[in-house]
Amino acid sequence: MLKFLAQYLRIFCRALFDGGKQRHCSSIGWLVCLLLPALSMSAVAQTLLTNDAAAYARTVRLSHSADSTKNGNIVVAMTAFPSTGAEASIYSSTDGVTFTKIGGVKDADFSGGLCCGTLYELPSQVGDLPAGMLLWSGSVGQSSTTQAMQLKVYASADQGKTWSYLSNCSTGTKPGTTGGGLWEPQFTVASDGALVCFFSDETVAGHSQLLRQVRTYNGLTWQDSKYTVASTMQSDRPGMVVVTKLPSGLYFMSNELCGPAACTVFTRTSADGWNWGDATNMGNRVVTETGEWLEHAPTNAWAPSAASPNGTILLIGQMMYSSTGSVASGNGITILTNHSADGTGTWGTMPAPVKVPTAYDNYCPNYSSPLLPSIDGQSVLEFASSYSGSVCKMYYATGPILAGTLTPTLTVTPSSTIITTAQSVNVTVSVNGAARAPTPTGTVTLTNGASYTSTAATLGNGSTSIVIPAGALADGSVTLTAQYSGDANYAAANGTASLTVTPAPQPGFSIGGGNTSIKAGATTGNTVSITITPTDGFTGSVSLSAQITSAPSGSTRYYPLLNFGSTSPVSIMSTSPATATLTILSTTRSNAQARSSSGPWQALGAVSVALIGFPPFCLASRRRRNRCGILWLIPLIAVGLGITACGATTKASGRAESGTQAGAYVITIIGTSAGVSATGTAMVTVQ
Repeated sequence: MLKFLAQYLRIFCRALFDGGKQRHCSSIGWLVCLLLPALSMSAVAQTLLTNDAAAYARTVRLSHSADSTKNGNIVVAMTAFPSTGAEASIYSSTDGVTFTKIGGVKDADFSGGLCCGTLYELPSQVGDLPAGMLLWSGSVGQSSTTQAMQLKVYASADQGKTWSYLSNCSTGTKPGTTGGGLWEPQFTVASDGALVCFFSDETVAGHSQLLRQVRTYNGLTWQDSKYTVASTMQSDRPGMVVVTKLPSGLYFMSNELCGPAACTVFTRTSADGWNWGDATNMGNRVVTETGEWLEHAPTNAWAPSAASPNGTILLIGQMMYSSTGSVASGNGITILTNHSADGTGTWGTMPAPVKVPTAYDNYCPNYSSPLLPSIDGQSVLEFASSYSGSVCKMYYATGPILAGTLTPTLTVTPSSTIITTAQSVNVTVSVNGAARAPTPTGTVTLTNGASYTSTAATLGNGSTSIVIPAGALADGSVTLTAQYSGDANYAAANGTASLTVTPAPQPGFSIGGGNTSIKAGATTGNTVSITITPTDGFTGSVSLSAQITSAPSGSTRYYPLLNFGSTSPVSIMSTSPATATLTILSTTRSNAQARSSSGPWQALGAVSVALIGFPPFCLASRRRRNRCGILWLIPLIAVGLGITACGATTKASGRAESGTQAGAYVITIIGTSAGVSATGTAMVTVQ
């Protein structure tokens, strides 16, 4: 039953509202619709302004009051429905934190319908109206069947406490129920001193709706009516204009374009506040640098900014859509920012102080939310309506203006900190934003002084990767600097990383051998496999040679013979190793007798016999006989010594040997190829 009732009330409200815009209804209709349950809709807001059903707030900070003690106070007006009936409720605050109701704009005609009020402080005198005078105007009588709709203007000389009727800036020719309505008045003072009233007009034949403007030089009589925006398409519905005068003197306007354009937000500018260019030109469609756009009920404001001499234009709409056309993740929680002098520059995003994340096309949730920046431009006060249970209520909160003043931190991470000049390197750059702030967008450029600068890479989810090609960095110690461009919320910033670049190795090869054991004289099993492994892209033909560089102790001849045969040269055409076969030839050892080992002793025996049998020679005299004996001994001793000497010589050379000596031989293999060479070793043990 409750679900059926909610559906019925929703249909009823849509019937009261105009063309799906859901904002035009009588006081009774407003009251009923304000009580409409918003199923599963809730606001995430800091402070509730009032328990009364309320919507469509407008706010100013007093700065032109004759009573200087009041300047700086914040005044808020909203269309409300307290128990006493429809009114424009007026609240005031000295600090933007606590608000107190100080008065209200009331009129008997409000019972015939009240909608879409505006609040404005005169910056200069207009006729008899002094600077600092507060003006309020709203759409009155839309549900009347007897009176034409009016845009009634009221004035307050005491900062919003009391109000008096001043004039109508426009009046319809027929009741709004039959002749179309007049909606959403907005004021500015043009450069010639005239007070200008802009409004949405449904009363012109051939136009579903257009934007019109009139002006007054005394606040009482309005003149010079003309179109501000009037499409050549009958179904187009430009409306909900908000005008802000920038410190440069330029006037900035935002409005929605309903009908086929689905209430998309557009902007335009004027040099004097009265002339806005070709009325058939719809202006500049607002799109962020990441493709998001706003729909429905936009408002704008200007704030000073340390990031730009132009300050920051703030813009908010009821809903936000992504580049794909779906409702964006920032829907109902985002303010757009622009640092250009006229709003034609890049639009960024920042969090909205009041959160209405489930905002949808309905007169209440986040509908026409006013923004009031602080004097120093560091924060913004927002008022936004949203359902609380079954009632549309007004909330407010203050948050920081993230207008290019936040400082991000950069993390620069190369895929390797040591590379050669022949290697590329992938560098990841992360731009880290502030807590609870938007993710940084923009671009990053890598540079190494004058020797290398990359193209700008666009951040995605706060990071990007840049590949530095091989050869782009000189060898040595290198410092890479990542330069972040900044965006609407973050200031430009740098980050660095260090890496070492070494000269690229020249293509070459390595040689490896094995160990083998062979028997002397063997003709099988006497080979060693030699492996040639290319490095750093080497290809070509490698010629091999080998030599013995270490042999068993005492071996001076009969080394093994080494031969690669047809396996050298070796052809290398890929990264795969190649092999060659080293053949090892050795000889067996043999004995050769120089003379018989018994010969000397036989000679000795013969000499001995001859000497013994030979009679000694004697002299006749005693003296000769003695000399004869001595001479006999001399040949005997000589023979004995000769025998001894011959015996020693024969023993030393008695077993001469030839062939390869047993033991371990170290073989050095040499490979050469077009100026490139390498060596390796193998070992053979001869048994």
